[in-house]
Amino acid sequence: MSSLTNPFGHPTDDDVRILASRIALIVVSPSWGSDAVQSQGKPSTLPQEFADDEAQAYGDLVQSIRTLPIPPALVIVVDGMGSDCMRALVEADDSQRRTAPERPAAHDAPAADTSGDMQDRPRFVYVKGDAKQGPSQWLSLGMKEAYDRGAQWFWLLDTAVTVNADALHRFAAWTSSHALIQGGFDETHTGAYAAHGSYTQFRPALGISEYVRAPRFGRAGYLVISSASARGMLVSRAVVDAIGLPDPRFALHGADTMYTYAASAYTNPIAIPDAVVTWNSSAHSVQKEAVNICSSPAHANITTADCYVTMRNRGYVARYLMERGDFHPLAFAIGTAVTCGSQFSALIRARHDAAVPGIVELFKGWVAARRIMHDPDWRPAQSPSALAVHSS
Repeated sequence: MSSLTNPFGHPTDDDVRILASRIALIVVSPSWGSDAVQSQGKPSTLPQEFADDEAQAYGDLVQSIRTLPIPPALVIVVDGMGSDCMRALVEADDSQRRTAPERPAAHDAPAADTSGDMQDRPRFVYVKGDAKQGPSQWLSLGMKEAYDRGAQWFWLLDTAVTVNADALHRFAAWTSSHALIQGGFDETHTGAYAAHGSYTQFRPALGISEYVRAPRFGRAGYLVISSASARGMLVSRAVVDAIGLPDPRFALHGADTMYTYAASAYTNPIAIPDAVVTWNSSAHSVQKEAVNICSSPAHANITTADCYVTMRNRGYVARYLMERGDFHPLAFAIGTAVTCGSQFSALIRARHDAAVPGIVELFKGWVAARRIMHDPDWRPAQSPSALAVHSS
């Protein structure tokens, strides 16, 4: 972890500069809430309007990154749709860097002169994702790319948000003492977070997350959490070394929640009250217009595919609970029933003619979850270093 000089007060510019030199922003596109994959393994064809809106949302995010007083060293953009348009945008952003010597690797000491022309543009790297796999795989790909490039901190984002100008200053106050930090959302944003709050807690007994409607940060200035969001979460390299990358098998949603839960065995993940991101108005229009596969069971645009994936993911949740000794069959079964009911209720509200297909997909997902729970070969996600050893 970084050794900052003023961890609990107001960090100095030098503190922020050190963090910026060691951080990688992991940007997932399309955003988690506006995933354009209509069913597992069958990527949809993006309508031009969606592609245009997504490009606008990405542009808004990049513009906000460029307004950071002390810019980050690296931005990894994972394009889940693998579009030529997005690749061109990312390469154009990277080309705006001024010609200068490369920064030192993030795990090395920062350069003596961390100001001036050399520092005014981050490095942009394009990574092509697999539309058949979903955002969890895209997130894992992005973090692996940043890990291989030596990043010490990973700031997880998607195109549904823009970053606040003082975000790195807000984070820098905590990075010497905590390894996983969830920042808040700006209060001006809209959507599910506005209705329920920016923070969630994972309840291991039931295997479900719930919104924290009135978080109490206490005298310490933070809230210990067991569930964080891939929109704004900051993760230390030490966490990745300990528990690996987010599990890509979750596909559409849930990887960030279980990643935080797994990390809680090694560190105290915290939420801070300071807003670090703001809802992207361009992405909001995408979310209303596109066919979404959502991360919230009660999302208005839920699909039958989401029903299947959510129920199937209960199997992965159970296995992670078993790893920690937190699996209690009866309580987990109640959580599964709650999940099934909320999925079906949301689906009927969104699509009145989807009752029968929804029941079928929920049942298929439940069967798949049972197979996962009893799979003798199942293993949790591994760290990049462990993967390197096994592949050599």
